Amino acid sequence: MNKNLTACWSNLGLGTGTLASLGRAASFRDVTSLLSKMSDIGVNLIDTSDSYGSGACERLLGRAMKRVDGRFHVITKAGFRIVDLPPPFGALAQVGKKVLHATGHRQNYNPSYINRALDASLRRLGVPHVDCFLLHNPPVPAVKNPEMHAALALLVQSGKARAVGVSSPKPEVLREALSHEIFSVIQAPADPGSLPRFANLWEDRRNITVMGNHVFNPATLARLGGDREKAMKLSCALLPDTGVMLCGTRNPEHLAQSAAWANQPYEREYALSIIREINQA
Repeated sequence: MNKNLTACWSNLGLGTGTLASLGRAASFRDVTSLLSKMSDIGVNLIDTSDSYGSGACERLLGRAMKRVDGRFHVITKAGFRIVDLPPPFGALAQVGKKVLHATGHRQNYNPSYINRALDASLRRLGVPHVDCFLLHNPPVPAVKNPEMHAALALLVQSGKARAVGVSSPKPEVLREALSHEIFSVIQAPADPGSLPRFANLWEDRRNITVMGNHVFNPATLARLGGDREKAMKLSCALLPDTGVMLCGTRNPEHLAQSAAWANQPYEREYALSIIREINQA
């Protein structure tokens, strides 16, 4: 299934975590320019979440995808509580989300909540389905929950999501996900500084799709002298054949440059030697 899933995906995708940031959200014009560049250079994968801007990012992407002539594949995530208010109340929604999180109502992995969250994401995005739906930074019990597995299986059977998976910065969570057949995609930090903690999770495993994020982690970039090209080429060298790297940016030219680097990764053995070196420093 994963080969069919990823056959139409570009090997670089757009990460959208900052497009609707409170106080510095991208404009509709900015996002349409970014998606137009994606269409021009053959980058067709968009990774988002209902928590990005408390729904505002999905709305922005939904509007922009209708404007831009291109075929985009969308991945979204859920699990963090949000306050979903329509424009022009986006700023209030983000403040409300922060209040929820600060008062101990940060996440919800009840299967019925997750099901409603995907329905809401589809409405905001203006699409009938997403290519993949991910649990967003869940705890291990949520990943182990048989009721969650059954609910996610129904989402796939209904056609609302072509696949489901887990996005997490914690190896133990991803390790648990890999032990359950329902999860066919894992998303994890893939900057050269984090790779030693995660690379073995997708080696010699069943046929899963690996998505790497946070490739330009500031701490790792500092160890590389700020060399973004090197960071991208190192990380892409260790991804499996069906792997996808995400690039979080709102700059079309930066995205195009990152796509070129992703298409020319270092040789694996050379990359491993450099990664060992920077992580021992």
